[in-house]
Amino acid sequence: YRNKNKKLLIIDDIEGIFEDKKSIAILKNALWDINGKRMIYYDSTSDKLDVPSVFEFNANLIILCNEIPNKTNKNISAMISRAVYYEVKFSYEQKLSIIRQILSNKKLEKAKKERILEIIEKNTTLATLNFNFRTLERLISLVKYDFLNAEHLFKEITETDEIIEAYFESQKG
Repeated sequence: YRNKNKKLLIIDDIEGIFEDKKSIAILKNALWDINGKRMIYYDSTSDKLDVPSVFEFNANLIILCNEIPNKTNKNISAMISRAVYYEVKFSYEQKLSIIRQILSNKKLEKAKKERILEIIEKNTTLATLNFNFRTLERLISLVKYDFLNAEHLFKEITETDEIIEAYFESQKG
């Protein structure tokens, strides 16, 4: 309600909202207009929420999330059908390229940057699970904490899909 007239409203990391029927209903109303107006309807018995039960929503809305669970659920698919839905997926090489760019802009000594890049390139592959930009942040912390043992620590917290790894190993020989 407080942001109903913002030019752009960005909501990030809200996967749990897709599990709640009331939240989905609100999002569906926020994403679809009737007679040129997007009206939000919400009644609450709570005295903690001081908003009208009906109001017009005028903001443009961007929802960022790692995944939308239950896309086949009729309420979720109805919500998605009211929006421009775009899924961003980076290849392993694209992730490495972006990580190199991020790392080049970090305020770290050259030796630490080189060590971080060496560890990532040596210890990640297409089979690395959850290889993302947070992986870089974790590794930066490890290198700052213990430069010499950072690679060992990184290996301990990095998981690999053994089936994918075995497949790639079989393709080498």
